[in-house]
Amino acid sequence: MICLQITEKEIKDFFVSQTEEWPEFGERIKDLDRIQVRRLFSDHQEIDIQFNPARISSTTAAIDKNSLSQRPCFLCSANQPVQQQHIDLCHKYFLAVNPYPILRYHFTISAQNHTPQAIRDHIDDLCQMVWQLPSMTLFYNGAHCGASAPDHMHFQMGEKGQIPLQYNWYLISKSLSPLITLGDEGIYLSEDYIVPFIAIKASSPETAGHMLEHLFEVLPCSNNTEPNINILSWKEDNHIVICVIPRKKHRPNCYNATDNSRCLISPGCLDMGGLVITPLSSDFHRLSAHDAISILQEVGISRDEAADISNRLISHFRELL
Repeated sequence: MICLQITEKEIKDFFVSQTEEWPEFGERIKDLDRIQVRRLFSDHQEIDIQFNPARISSTTAAIDKNSLSQRPCFLCSANQPVQQQHIDLCHKYFLAVNPYPILRYHFTISAQNHTPQAIRDHIDDLCQMVWQLPSMTLFYNGAHCGASAPDHMHFQMGEKGQIPLQYNWYLISKSLSPLITLGDEGIYLSEDYIVPFIAIKASSPETAGHMLEHLFEVLPCSNNTEPNINILSWKEDNHIVICVIPRKKHRPNCYNATDNSRCLISPGCLDMGGLVITPLSSDFHRLSAHDAISILQEVGISRDEAADISNRLISHFRELL
């Protein structure tokens, strides 16, 4: 468990100082202020399409073992630009600006040691960060779920109010189905969002961490070291909200298509949260809400698979009684 010992103002001041001291990064922030976004609707679903050409390297990142072994890890401080500064978080993580931002105040929080992307040993830290940084949204891309650095453990963070799943939470939360509840805390299933996901609501970081640990016990895990998931988390009033989005695919079929159906979208956590990133202008202008939703549903799990997870979670808790 960590205590950040830093204020949100100090974190945001650090971000501003990096825009002033690192010219290339400062220009990318100016570009972000001018970035194009299309807000689309299909039935009661909202999708934001962001045209962000600077994200082309992340979208096309090769994450096979051979490619990873042949490139220096860009999250290791020794391989980063000299202008990129860090804030030491409890001698365990480095907080740094994301050099290719998608969000306002977009940060990367990376392990100080080069260790694989796997959240199981970092659950308590995630929950503590969310609790101590109430104006921010933290998110995690699994190693096969949008992470462009699956060989180095890291979270990302941005200011709240920019991701549809988060800023529409008041409405989305009304349709959650309770699975395990105790008072105003619990674990819930969302079947009405673009893709099914599991939501945790807890009144303390410790309880949130325990719930997430129990969920990990029942999530399917194939040949990978952890379940294929994306995680979005933030503080809502006096509770922590953790949205766990299970995945069945890394990339949609259109990513590798060789005909007119090709669309260069490699969904990560923000995409699954309704903010779809398109590095190509052609994709940005032609995507419809139906197209974007179909892409996300292709990589997310089905409602039947979500029901199976829910049933296993309920059985798991019954066995604990």
